[in-house]
Amino acid sequence: MRKIALFLTFSLFIVATSMAQSFRLDVEATSATASPGESVVFKGYVHNTSDAAEVIKMVRKTQSLPEGWKTTLCFGSSCYPDFVDEPDPVSVEAADSVFFDITFNTDENPGNGEVWLVFENLVSGEKDSLLFTVQTETPPPFTVEPEATTLEGKPGDSFVMKGYIHNRSNETMVIKLTRVENSIPEDWTTTLCFGSNCYPSFVDQPDPVAVNAGDSLFFDITFNTGATPDTGKALLRFEDLVSGHKDSLWFHASTLLPAAIRLGQTVASASGMSGDTFELGGYVYNLTDSLITVNLVRVCNNLPEGWTSSICFDVCVSPVVDTVTSVIAPLDSLPYTLTVTTQGSKEDSGEVCLKFYAVGAYDTLSQDFNVTVTPTAIDKSPQTVTRDFRLFGNFPNPFNPQTTIRYQIEKTARVKIDIFTVNGQHVMRLLDRVQKGGYHEVLLNAEHLSSGVYYYRLKTPEHVAYGKMILIK
Repeated sequence: MRKIALFLTFSLFIVATSMAQSFRLDVEATSATASPGESVVFKGYVHNTSDAAEVIKMVRKTQSLPEGWKTTLCFGSSCYPDFVDEPDPVSVEAADSVFFDITFNTDENPGNGEVWLVFENLVSGEKDSLLFTVQTETPPPFTVEPEATTLEGKPGDSFVMKGYIHNRSNETMVIKLTRVENSIPEDWTTTLCFGSNCYPSFVDQPDPVAVNAGDSLFFDITFNTGATPDTGKALLRFEDLVSGHKDSLWFHASTLLPAAIRLGQTVASASGMSGDTFELGGYVYNLTDSLITVNLVRVCNNLPEGWTSSICFDVCVSPVVDTVTSVIAPLDSLPYTLTVTTQGSKEDSGEVCLKFYAVGAYDTLSQDFNVTVTPTAIDKSPQTVTRDFRLFGNFPNPFNPQTTIRYQIEKTARVKIDIFTVNGQHVMRLLDRVQKGGYHEVLLNAEHLSSGVYYYRLKTPEHVAYGKMILIK
C-alpha cells in the first residue's frame, strides 16, 4: 500500500465549537479527498485554557470504515497501533497544549470513511468531540484541458479552441474523439483537428490516436461563423478505447456586432417651479468609421395633464411627433434635447422615455428623464442634479430670426461662443466674457444672416462643445 502523508496545509486552523471552558480543540482540517491507497493524516492540538494543570483523555469512539481501511492514533508523544481506541491520558499544564493526530490508511478501492474522536478532561469532566471524514476516488486515466471553451467576436470570424488530452495512467491508451452534437446556425460550420490531422466539416469522428503513458494529445475545434450575429455550440466526447473511460466538453461561440452608438453627457433630471420649461438631454456618439442614421423615439410620455414634451435631434419637432431621425458623421456626436413644459400651480412630477435605434446595427439604447416641480421654487432656469459643463442646444430650432443658445458651466470661467458656416467659415463671435458657474442663455439675432445650416461652438478654457442650428427665412 502506498503511504503518502497528506498534510492539509490550511493557513488558518478550524476552531471546534463546544461548551468546554477548560480546553479547546484546534485542527488543520476534518475532511479530505485522496486517491485509493493513500494515507491521510489529520493533525490538531488540545489547548489547556484553564489556570491549572488538566488531564486529557482521547477516545476513538466510533468509526465507519471500508473493510480494507484502518485508522491509527497519536496522542502527546506516543503513537498507537490500529486496535488501540483509547491512548493513555496526557497531563497538560496551564496554558499549554498537547498534540494529536489520526491517520486514515486506505486501500486500493475507492471508498468513504469517518471516525469520531472524543476528548475528555478527567479533572472537570468536560468533553468535546470531532468528526473526521475521508473520501478516496480513482483518478481518471486521462484528463481534457482546453485553453478555452467559450469565445466571442464579430460575425464572419473563425474561432479556434485548442486543448490537450493528458494520459495520466501507466499504460498506452487509444483515444477516440467524437463530435456528438453540433448546434450551430445554418451558415456556420465546425471543423476538427486531432493529433496531427485536420478534417473537413462533415467528419464527426476523426481517426483514433494512441497516446503513450504520461504523454499528451493535441486537439482543436474551429467555429467558422456567418455574416449575422448568432450563437452556436458543439459537444465533443473523448473516449479511451482501452479502459472505456469517457469525458465530454461543450464548446460555445457567439458573434456580436460592435456597438455603433453610445449616449453621454446626459442631463436626465430637472426640478423647478410649476409653469417652468425644462431642457434635458445629452449626446449620441457614433462609434463607427462611417455615417450612421439614428432614430430617436419617444416611447413613453407620462406627464401630468397640461404638460407637454418635445424632442430635438438635429431638427426639432412638435410635441405630437414621437420620432426624429438624424445622421451622425463617423466618430462624431450629435446633441439631442428633450423640452418639458409644465403647467399648474401644485407640486407634481412627470417622466419621458426615449429610445435610440442605430439603423443597420443592433444597438437599442434607452434613457429615462424626470421632471419635478413645486409651487414655491425660486430659480426659474432649468435645474439639474449636477452643475457640469453642458450645452443644452438652441431653441427654437429651426428658427427665424432669433434663437436662444442655452448652456451650463461648472465654475466661473471665460466663455466664448462663435458661429460658423457648414464649410467652417467663421461668421461672428456671439459672446466673449467671464461668467459664473451655472445655467446661462444667450440670444442670437440672425437677421443679417441668410437661410441655411450653421454651427456654433461653446468654449471655456477646459471644455468645448458644438451645436447645429437651422435658419429658415
